Amino acid sequence: MARGYGGGVRVLVVTTWFPTPSSPTTGIFVARDVAAIATRHQVVVLHLVAPGLADGVHDAGSDVNTDAGTAGPDGVHVERLVMDLRRPDHILRAARRMRALAAGADVVHSMAISALLPFAVRHPGRGWVHTEHWSGLGAPETLSTLLRAARLAVRPLLARPDVVVVVGEGLAESVRALRPGPVEVVPNIVTAPTTLTPRRDAGVSLGRRGPLELVAVGGLIPRKDPLTAVAATAELRSRGIDAGLTWVGAGPLEAQVRDHAGQLAVPLRLTGSLPPPRWRSWCRTPTSSCCPPTRRPSAWRRPRRWRPVDRSLSATVVVPAPSSPLRGVLWCRPGPGRPSGRTRSNRCGARLPG
Repeated sequence: MARGYGGGVRVLVVTTWFPTPSSPTTGIFVARDVAAIATRHQVVVLHLVAPGLADGVHDAGSDVNTDAGTAGPDGVHVERLVMDLRRPDHILRAARRMRALAAGADVVHSMAISALLPFAVRHPGRGWVHTEHWSGLGAPETLSTLLRAARLAVRPLLARPDVVVVVGEGLAESVRALRPGPVEVVPNIVTAPTTLTPRRDAGVSLGRRGPLELVAVGGLIPRKDPLTAVAATAELRSRGIDAGLTWVGAGPLEAQVRDHAGQLAVPLRLTGSLPPPRWRSWCRTPTSSCCPPTRRPSAWRRPRRWRPVDRSLSATVVVPAPSSPLRGVLWCRPGPGRPSGRTRSNRCGARLPG
């Protein structure tokens, strides 16, 4: 039996996305999935870590290089192996290590599409589940030229696992077009608040309730469209609401977002990447959260009474923290051109109480 497994069903998780000490927010969705599986099964994680995030895991040619013994979520054993996606020798080395660990497992569970590369030649010989989160699979127009090329290269690998799990029906549609096998939808894990925060001055109009802080969590990248979030905040301010925007995350659009906020006189706070405990408390105050859009808003989880939004529409939905009732909906349609770092003109509208 491979080191790290205990009794019961033994699950080997193979992933390229997982938190490290130097990047604690990378792959936190994978860490949550691992923690959930570990509540019922015995889990070992093989983290195929990018060289820039290796945290002292040194590359020594063909040797297996790990920081074995690392405690992951709930004490799960995490073994890290450097894998540069541009180096075939690294991918082959990862494949060998995966097969060695799979020999002691009952189920192999790959997570993130780049983790499929070591499986390209051979099935792991065990029940094989793959979980995919990458929205870019179904929205190539949101990707850079390099990522669009990578998408074409890895898409055929999705046909190989026995089962593929995705987090929403929108992504499921894209994956079903690529494989004949089963595709299951398991939503993202969201921790419910233990106590509900009462609405602030529920009987008072939004413009008279004082400052309203919008909180967004995600990368400052075109697919998350932070420029539209800035425009949405400006629209609220034009309606007499003292709104500001806090964005938790980093990315190449930081300078453009700052410039756009300056042009529209939007109070903006960019925090960079932060671990969840640092920002969750902000969402437990009686203020709103600003949920950034994807290019496929119709795939959002929404109340059944809502009609699907046109897929060409980029929208920002202004909702409160998870602990408070829905306050209103604000939408913004971007100007011509696909999302990019360029500042775009927006047309906005709203349905807001008061």
